[in-house]
Amino acid sequence: MIDGSQKGRSAQASRRSWLLRLVLILGSVLVVAFVGSIGFLYLFSSTIDSEPPTIISNEEQIRGTVEYAFRSLNAGDFATFNKLQCQRYRSEGTGEPSPYDEVLRGVILDGVDEITVNGNTATAVTHHHSPELPGQQISNTVNVVRESDGWKLC
Repeated sequence: MIDGSQKGRSAQASRRSWLLRLVLILGSVLVVAFVGSIGFLYLFSSTIDSEPPTIISNEEQIRGTVEYAFRSLNAGDFATFNKLQCQRYRSEGTGEPSPYDEVLRGVILDGVDEITVNGNTATAVTHHHSPELPGQQISNTVNVVRESDGWKLC
């Protein structure tokens, strides 16, 4: 026979066991909710807080094309320079040396400004010099056209 003290202890142990289970369940739910919240914030915070992508203006694209063309010429990379020319002037790349190769190879670009865009055509003024005459700056207006793959010298 079970006496009263054993019944009380058994009921008390049962309540403790039930309370312990409840605490463990609630604790697990809170941990899962916390981890889920952190994961949600991690996944979606970059799209919420990030800035929109930078759009490069026509002027910046044209300046970049002209600067890249001058670097290509200066390095003697005529294949790259050829790709930066408009379709009308693009050569098939015969590989034959040009009498202008050495002259163009030494040209140093000092700046590109006065970029004027008119639809799919534009002009830009280049300022450059030769290494032999660094104090004698030359300015030229170059024509640029927009083709399917970007702005090209024309």
